[in-house]
Amino acid sequence: MMESVYEKLKKAQSNQAIIDIYQKNSDIVYTGRVKFVTTEDFIMQTYNDFGVDDGAVFLKNANVALVDFDSYDVEEMMKKISFARLNNLYGYNFHPNQRFDETDESLYNQLFDYLRDNFLLSMIITKKGEKYTYTEGMLMENNENQMVLQAVNKFDFVKQSLMPIDLDDLVGIEFGGNELSRLGKVIKTLSFKNHVDPVVFTDQADIKRQILAAQDTENILIFNFKDERKYFYVGQVLAANEVEFVIKVISMNGTFGGYVWMRYDVVSKVTNNSDYLRVIKEFVELNNTEDLFEIDMLNAQRDFDSQDNLLLHIIQQAINEHELFKFKTLDNQEIVGYPGRLDESTWELVIELFDYDELNETPARVVGIESICEISFEYLRLAYLEKNL
Repeated sequence: MMESVYEKLKKAQSNQAIIDIYQKNSDIVYTGRVKFVTTEDFIMQTYNDFGVDDGAVFLKNANVALVDFDSYDVEEMMKKISFARLNNLYGYNFHPNQRFDETDESLYNQLFDYLRDNFLLSMIITKKGEKYTYTEGMLMENNENQMVLQAVNKFDFVKQSLMPIDLDDLVGIEFGGNELSRLGKVIKTLSFKNHVDPVVFTDQADIKRQILAAQDTENILIFNFKDERKYFYVGQVLAANEVEFVIKVISMNGTFGGYVWMRYDVVSKVTNNSDYLRVIKEFVELNNTEDLFEIDMLNAQRDFDSQDNLLLHIIQQAINEHELFKFKTLDNQEIVGYPGRLDESTWELVIELFDYDELNETPARVVGIESICEISFEYLRLAYLEKNL
């Protein structure tokens, strides 16, 4: 007889097993340990992509497609948790200051009261038709059909509203994690009434002027790009000259996120003031106060000289130190590898590939340095790859 989802969750809870939860009609997979479970729903302590504690999630049993105890992903997560602990990577763990009663058929009302009474920010995930919506905010009211959320929009302070949410549309509630915990702390000091219109530069000459002016300042900028990528960088300009620049990246949690070297012509726009930048600055200040901005295993104190040819200097240093980089080229290739040898007569760089298919690929790639448009280095994902060779 097949085990029910509830029975699998109870087994995971009693064994304190690390599991993957796959949901119906969703590509979001949660990895962690089941803390509380009833016949209707459960609460799971979760980890982020680096094995760092990242709060918890409430989900409905009926939405679970698969409880996976034994997979490559679960095995990888166990390695990442060990990596995080060995390298003192700390996150926000889920330690409720009350136990939830599992003899009730549902945890939902208990969790609602816990989040509301403790003024904890949460992420409410809903689904209407095929569309998923993710809304951060404070839970305000609750009845048998609806909850009311005081929505918080960290990108646009004008868009704060009381939002009724039908419980039939509710998919999950994330809470207590790294970004939500920080946001919950800073909204107490950052007035969401003081909206600023974003100051954005899209003209190439203006973009260059803004970047040159920002070097050696504490100013934090947002960088968007001309290619199809879905992400943007937030960071401080450490060095800039007429053709290139280096930024110190700041993660969405306001922590050190590595370095990126770029050419100006990959940037589509630069933002030097916005509501979101004010939130990130508050995160950085909070992390500095709590001694959480820098990560022990990464060097957040590198110096770069604008008078140098920055690209050549960074590559030469990486060759000397045998340092792992991620390269982006003008034809939109991404190459993860070690700079091996630079031929100064042809300006071709040999990159020893970090991971390659022995049947179909050679262990090295040769690229002309004029085709390199971006280099990322000294960040957590590369550090994890190197440590787990």
